[in-house]
Amino acid sequence: MSEKNHKDKQDFAIPSPFSEELLFPKVKEPNHLLGWTFNVQKNDFVCSESLKTVLNLSENHPIRLEDFIKFIHLDDQQRMTLLWHEAIHHHAPLMTIFRIVIHQQMHWFEMIARLNLLEDKQAFYLGTLQDI
Repeated sequence: MSEKNHKDKQDFAIPSPFSEELLFPKVKEPNHLLGWTFNVQKNDFVCSESLKTVLNLSENHPIRLEDFIKFIHLDDQQRMTLLWHEAIHHHAPLMTIFRIVIHQQMHWFEMIARLNLLEDKQAFYLGTLQDI
């Protein structure tokens, strides 16, 4: 039974052999992480102040998934769209690497996100981006 529970923690939109400790490490310097939440039903991303700064967002209102994906490098956008839709459909966590162009320089980011399901059937992702 515990083996099945352990396996469930590893089920991703794309199957992954990694352990939860590898996917969600305890970071010694959390200032390098950029946080966000995504409400699935409302299609709203809420970005931390540090992520707003990186993405050059001045507005304090949430953005849609489609708008968030526009910040991603053009060559990664279709893959990210498919990955998000698969994760949402299967209620799976996310882990991926993609590129964002910031001030004409390409940066690689690692995204890790967990899905939280509330009793009222609300679903939201809680995640981080880390410049790698």
